Amino acid sequence: MPSPESTLPAQRTADWTAVIDSNVWLDLLLFKDPRCAALRLAIERGDLQPLSNADCQSEWLRVLHYPALSLSDDQRAGLITAQADWVRLIASADTAGPRPANPRCRDPDDQKFLDLAVEQRANFLFSRDRALLRLSRRCQNAFQLWIGVPQDWPTDHHARLY
Repeated sequence: MPSPESTLPAQRTADWTAVIDSNVWLDLLLFKDPRCAALRLAIERGDLQPLSNADCQSEWLRVLHYPALSLSDDQRAGLITAQADWVRLIASADTAGPRPANPRCRDPDDQKFLDLAVEQRANFLFSRDRALLRLSRRCQNAFQLWIGVPQDWPTDHHARLY
């Protein structure tokens, strides 16, 4: 008779990894922006694994307290839980190996997302921030890191990267 562990479904490993900045998380989870539909589907299917670390999570929590969002404590807790269900947390010192120097983002608040993406060799960095978007070509060439807005995410992800 098989052991109970052998009857459990194997956990699927995502084909790609991504770093998602706080504004795109808001689009995905709070605003349910249809421009994020392909991104949402890839995460839900397990094709794409979002990555985060303590710095990115601190930013997420800070953004959720913006007065302009007018979130109740229950709404905020729901967004925190929803994001936590999808994200794989990376310890600060847990890098995927030595890398060349990370490019510098003009917006110091967004550097944390770029650093995480480069250090973890993520395939994608989703952002609407112009300072990050300006680094797209450089990061694609140097790190095979696609940076862009969710609606511009290529449908042939793997073929475009390699």
